[in-house]
Amino acid sequence: MLTFRTLFSGSTGNCSLITDGRIRILVDAGVSCKRITEALRELGEDPSKLDALLITHEHSDHVKGVDVLVRKFGVPLYANPATLSFMPLSDKVSHGARLIENSAPFTVGDIEVTPFSTPHDAADPLGFVFRDGHTLKTLGYASDLGHVSREVANALSGCDALYIESNHDLDMLYSGRYPQSLKRRVAGKRGHLSNDDCAAFLAHSVEMGTTRAMLGHLSRENNLPSLAYGAGRAALLECGVTDGDDVRLFVSPASYTSEAITV
Repeated sequence: MLTFRTLFSGSTGNCSLITDGRIRILVDAGVSCKRITEALRELGEDPSKLDALLITHEHSDHVKGVDVLVRKFGVPLYANPATLSFMPLSDKVSHGARLIENSAPFTVGDIEVTPFSTPHDAADPLGFVFRDGHTLKTLGYASDLGHVSREVANALSGCDALYIESNHDLDMLYSGRYPQSLKRRVAGKRGHLSNDDCAAFLAHSVEMGTTRAMLGHLSRENNLPSLAYGAGRAALLECGVTDGDDVRLFVSPASYTSEAITV
């Protein structure tokens, strides 16, 4: 059984926890070590017993707390070479990192992890699929992607649960205060996923077997939880699916721990 929750999610910082009850994996550490430690302890988790810290990409809202967290608690760090080279790390942490590659599965305890490439304006950004070695249930993780590429769609196809970016509402983005250059970046093919594009892929995922989905990385400036959820719910309704017992749809909060997805 896999359980997933976000500790923090959004443009101000990202960090998520996945566990099978024995193995504990963090994805990204984009807030301070202190805040991550406090969030873990509120869940009854000991940060010194983390088995892995996986990094999606090097942007500060995903790596801010990495160096201190790894040095303080000895958490094994996993990243690909390009991402690692751009991260602000001490020599001890960078030299001790475990290198991973796109499409090359590796294991952390009984959890198999398969990285895949995502279209984002970073050195070599990744998403992950987690597979429970006992139940064979899978959870896909895709944050910070300008569009759902064929590689992303193939990687996430058939996942039992899904965490996916629903970053912005296009009307809010285009009418907002961002400069035009930043609006183009956010809405671009290597930027961030809109509510509408996320919702369309969510409907496809449910048709392929996904039963639990969490929408994440919402923009503080250009989105609202109600808009992200509404777009996702409307897409499900078009497929004849309602948010309830068979399929559950969640929206991750920005600055506190989300509800848990369990598959």
